[in-house]
Amino acid sequence: MPATVYSIDDGPPYVLYRADLATGESNGQLKLKTGPRNLALSVNEKHIAIAMVDGTLIIATESFDQVIHLPTGATRCVAYSPEGKWLAAGGDDKMLRLFASATLAKGALTRWRDLCHGQF
Repeated sequence: MPATVYSIDDGPPYVLYRADLATGESNGQLKLKTGPRNLALSVNEKHIAIAMVDGTLIIATESFDQVIHLPTGATRCVAYSPEGKWLAAGGDDKMLRLFASATLAKGALTRWRDLCHGQF
């Protein structure tokens, strides 16, 4: 698998670009409504999670062919667990949301579940 690099235009408009590291050739882009605050790439590099300035959580496949927008209204940060089993999203509402990466890995991005949450 070729090495990949991601870059974001300092918008507006905001665009996330995906490119081949060796050639610099662009091989995908995702237009964003607001600026990104934080992003995380899954361990297997198949998904990217983005916490947007407006609090929306975006999860997309590496090729941007499947994208979901989760209007949590408070997401500030995202991170994948070291083994890649979980995606954690935290934010202004003091909630920690955990998503099972296996659900996302099966291409079922439209069937996400807020598995658990709690105060932190």
